[in-house]
Amino acid sequence: MGDSLLLNSRVRPLLEEDHYYPFGLTMAGISDKALKTNYAENKYMFNGKELQNKEFSDGTGLELMDFGARFYDAQIGRWHNIDPKVEKHENASPYSSFGNNPLLFIDPDGRDIVIHYKDGKQDRTYTYTYD
Repeated sequence: MGDSLLLNSRVRPLLEEDHYYPFGLTMAGISDKALKTNYAENKYMFNGKELQNKEFSDGTGLELMDFGARFYDAQIGRWHNIDPKVEKHENASPYSSFGNNPLLFIDPDGRDIVIHYKDGKQDRTYTYTYD
């Protein structure tokens, strides 16, 4: 009558630990970058976005995160191209990220700023406009 769920878990070593400043730059001193071993590099970093790096032949790169609609630079906390919905946010810079408040807002794909919070019952997500 009822379905059952079997959950197996195994204890495994911690392979990676990352800590970030509010705008997404990695805190290298307290992340696993200080103790990096020979494990495969994880390309999905801040907000689960792919880090574009080491694209040049000498192993260097631009260190940009691919959010889908545009590329984000965590070192300066800004996008490298204009917001595709720039007319919607007239009183904000088209290069600013997370409404200049990464503690309150998220930007899941580089198009819209979203407020995400818990109200006691469930997670709620709202698209935010600067109006």
